[in-house]
Amino acid sequence: MLESLWRRPRGRTVARAVRRIAPEPTPPGPPPYPFDLAERSVTPVGALPGPVIGTFVDRLTADDLRRLDEVMQGHPPELWTDADEQSRRAHAIQFALWFEIPGVEERVGLSNAQPPEHIHHMASGPLAAGGGLLQAEQLHTALTDVGAAPGPDDAILDFGCSSGRVVRVLAAALPEARWLGCDPNADAVAWADEHLPGIEFFASPLEPPLPELADGKLTGAYAISIWSHFDEGPALRWLGEMRRVIRPGGHLIITTHGIHSVAYYARRDGEEPQRAIFEALYRDGFLYFDVFPEDEGDWGVKSTGWGMAFMTAEWLQARVTPDWSVALFRPGAIEGNQDLYVLRRER
Repeated sequence: MLESLWRRPRGRTVARAVRRIAPEPTPPGPPPYPFDLAERSVTPVGALPGPVIGTFVDRLTADDLRRLDEVMQGHPPELWTDADEQSRRAHAIQFALWFEIPGVEERVGLSNAQPPEHIHHMASGPLAAGGGLLQAEQLHTALTDVGAAPGPDDAILDFGCSSGRVVRVLAAALPEARWLGCDPNADAVAWADEHLPGIEFFASPLEPPLPELADGKLTGAYAISIWSHFDEGPALRWLGEMRRVIRPGGHLIITTHGIHSVAYYARRDGEEPQRAIFEALYRDGFLYFDVFPEDEGDWGVKSTGWGMAFMTAEWLQARVTPDWSVALFRPGAIEGNQDLYVLRRER
């Protein structure tokens, strides 16, 4: 049923990580900064859902929606009858696929396949049915806002695609573009390649280069919660590789943990564990620490320099320019947590 609507296998990683670097308890007193981290907030930018989700909603019939109303009776009303218009439109797709309303999968063009437990995935359950709808919408909105909406001549890479949660949605909504996905977790990529046709998947190495891609092969790439895990060395080396494979004028979307993420976790886990992170960011602009067991890695992928990273916008901009310009910056745009950047390759 709907007891676990959107389960994240790695959902407790950050909480464990910040406890590892939290300072020893100190006597009561004022914090080392003149404000309450948990009170920091940024108004979300851009209305969702938009044209990507709208494409799928428009393919539903009146009979599909009638059947969906029947199926949702008895479930928490905030999921359907009391949901706001944005959530209801997204849920219409997710629940219609999850409850297998006849013909919806074929009409909508989204597969209901979900990876089994032993395959790496970022979400499962009803709110993950069909893939990462909201994430795909956010990416499309960001590219549109910088004048780079995907078109027929574009080749766009999902860098760190796992089992294809987001790229499957974009490929279904915008099949005229060429979509690629890569990830070092070979099992996840193999599952995606078998179950999600029309997308070019390949396993990527732990260090650059990407041998499958020639110089300037792509018009764009995106990486959701990838640079939020790289240590400084890998972060900069992979930015260099993205510059190689993306042609001049192309775009790279990345998401990172920043000051807004510190506030997000302060609200969720309490302010005390976040002080060390905030102070390091204020001082250095970048903080990295290991979070994955050395003998296990992240779902079996063992990589030095892959853990948990936080960075400020100033730190990133100082290191990407002049090869890249920051075409768009949206703090806390990803679920009120990670910052979103659109970088444009300049030279």
